Amino acid sequence: MSKQDLIIEAATKVFLQEGFDGASMEEIAKSAGVAKQTLYGYFAGKDSLFLAIIERQREEVFGDLPEAKDGSKNIGEYLICLGDRLSEMLFDKDTLELYRLVVAETPRFPEIGKLYFEEGPRTGVERVARFLNGQGIKASSAQIMSEQFFGMLVGYILTKALLVKGFHPTIAERKRHVRQVVSDFMTISQFYSVEE
Repeated sequence: MSKQDLIIEAATKVFLQEGFDGASMEEIAKSAGVAKQTLYGYFAGKDSLFLAIIERQREEVFGDLPEAKDGSKNIGEYLICLGDRLSEMLFDKDTLELYRLVVAETPRFPEIGKLYFEEGPRTGVERVARFLNGQGIKASSAQIMSEQFFGMLVGYILTKALLVKGFHPTIAERKRHVRQVVSDFMTISQFYSVEE
């Protein structure tokens, strides 16, 4: 693990323990086992560290998935791969706790909520929309379809995970959910027009 990765891991733990306001760069440096000057050499402050955490989560989900048509995956294959990765990340304890933290801190630090939304969900939706557009679906339809896909995939299951203590679907249950969502989505998507 690189020094930067160690710092991001430590920052995640400190943010989850202390909250965004309570976390300090000094405590993060101590938790990471690096000098404060080293920490500032990688990150300008808590905002940039928080952004790095979100970006790492996003990379874990999207990683090597294509952004546009490249012939390696059709729409169904792409969405199943994405859905499996997203559901795996979603039920990681730190992911849920980070989401709870953002929701709790947003009234006092609206920039944190905005940052999380823009760099997480919104960027994910836009990336899937670009892929769908690359598959011949009109850009305006691709955007709506992408938003609907994410709603179908995580809306109910995320709400349940956040509110029902101990709810943690098995891998088989998550895979079944993803495949049902993709199947339903593919049926609905037939009603959208494609580019001429």
